[in-house]
Amino acid sequence: MERVALLKCTEYDVDIIEKKLREGFELLGGTTFLKTLIPKDSKVLLKPNLLSVIEKGSPVITHYAFFEAVIRIVKEYSNNIVFGDSPGSEDTRKAAENSGLMEVANKYGVKFVDFNEEVHVELENPIMYKYWNIAKAPYEADVVITLPKLKTHAMMYYTGAVKNQFGCIPGRKKAEWHTKLPEPIKFSKMLLDLNSVVKTSFAILDGIIAMEGNGPRNGTPKKMDTIIMGKCLSAVDSTAVRLIGYDMVLEVPFLNVLMKLNGEQYFQKKLRY
Repeated sequence: MERVALLKCTEYDVDIIEKKLREGFELLGGTTFLKTLIPKDSKVLLKPNLLSVIEKGSPVITHYAFFEAVIRIVKEYSNNIVFGDSPGSEDTRKAAENSGLMEVANKYGVKFVDFNEEVHVELENPIMYKYWNIAKAPYEADVVITLPKLKTHAMMYYTGAVKNQFGCIPGRKKAEWHTKLPEPIKFSKMLLDLNSVVKTSFAILDGIIAMEGNGPRNGTPKKMDTIIMGKCLSAVDSTAVRLIGYDMVLEVPFLNVLMKLNGEQYFQKKLRY
């Protein structure tokens, strides 16, 4: 049974968010859980959603106060922390600066890493794709913590923890995947393979102010007052999907694919809160 922490948080105050995150980790097992998740001085990569060069505090991207609260906790277990993402067609460093994340990272000595350097990876037992070129930084990190934004998505209906790892594909190569796989079910299979390549350790979903409408970029803010945390990305996502109004989580393409691949144990109905 997968365990997920579902927390109420009503504002982007870093002290309040930190307190809520600590409550969530306590629900999941407290200090023992954290010491197992983040071995002492392991290389930790934080993967926010930096979709594009956009203004600070936008509901399109991971909020800088949310990012800071996570760093405060992670630094108690490791001082070897980096962060990065790869927007599809824009300068990642500029996106990090505009978002406020770079300022926060500099404050705590967290290094920015560029996702342009690639590694070639062969995936055993893929759903669709055996060979991958992905960003080196997340592939070589000891611990990957994804920090997705809760949003609706024009193609995939919803974007959260699983979809956030699409940013581990360098730059413009993401557009190639969209061109190659315009159909949601095939794109979902690709995403699940990608998530087998990038071994993400934990997800903390920023749903304090979410985004609805024509996502992932052109929607409108939606106050949801929530944070969702868990080791299983699909469990975090299936919880979020129910929260935003999908009574049938299988309406969301990648969750539909996962269910057909014997992933029933990762769905909200089997979760422990």
